[in-house]
Amino acid sequence: MMGGLKGSGGFAAKAVILMAVVLAVLALSGAYALKRPDVRSMILNWELGGMKPADYTADIKRLIGDGRLDEAEHLAWYVASNPDMPGQESVRSLMDEISKKRGVGNSPLKIGLGLAAGFFSGGGGSTEELLGGLLSNVLLSNGGISKSDLPDRPDDESEEIALALEKANLGIAGRWFPGFIRTLHRSKLLSADFEAFLRENAAMSEKDGKPTADLLAAVEGTRNAIAEFGVQRTLGMFPEVQDSLGLSCILKWGKVYPDETYIIVTHGGIGLLRLLPGNAEGEAKLVSIARRGEPAIKSANSWLK
Repeated sequence: MMGGLKGSGGFAAKAVILMAVVLAVLALSGAYALKRPDVRSMILNWELGGMKPADYTADIKRLIGDGRLDEAEHLAWYVASNPDMPGQESVRSLMDEISKKRGVGNSPLKIGLGLAAGFFSGGGGSTEELLGGLLSNVLLSNGGISKSDLPDRPDDESEEIALALEKANLGIAGRWFPGFIRTLHRSKLLSADFEAFLRENAAMSEKDGKPTADLLAAVEGTRNAIAEFGVQRTLGMFPEVQDSLGLSCILKWGKVYPDETYIIVTHGGIGLLRLLPGNAEGEAKLVSIARRGEPAIKSANSWLK
């Protein structure tokens, strides 16, 4: 009897050890599998498949409230073009509101006051103020006007960055860029990372007597982004831009999927544009993530590494 108990006890011990070994092997195999890009991509696809389309109604309302009508209109058209996305009735009403606001906002007096305010302050929140600021800032960088013509314009960090870029020998093709960056900074649309990137490259450019490749890429990328997305949507994305590579990724995807690219960038997913494969699979993920909004961006940030 005792022998039978010992035998059964030994068998149980061996079974436990075997199970522990199997579990350890499975755990190691699972850990290894999770490091594989194809497995991580498969898991992301599975998670995306369980997510519902995002409701961008609140985003459109916020953009309208901020006077960013071009951005609001593009986002509203994106939602309206995808009938399975929620908020269709609300979005149609918001599109009517945008049309009405454009009619009111196009009065000569309002446009003139906005342009004048932006011209003297160097920027602002509305489209008119931004354009007025851009005009004066470019003229200031190119010697068309002097600081004495702008009595209320303080010497601040905006001037420091613009001056550093003016010394970076950007040449005729880039003479507008210091004024553009001055406008971004004064309008609080310049990220701290991109500011640091510009300062570093401007200093190296001045030292070497020629602009760095990264700085030239930033100038060209900014010009192309404006041509591709328009002024307002480019400005809307700029707070997320950290360097010239970010701009190049925006352009890469924006040429094919401008609405989806804008949505992902403005919702904190600009880093994803560097991680998505440049093929049909990457395009499908871009579209799927944009349609599902921030939860999808968060999930993609976790799995696409």
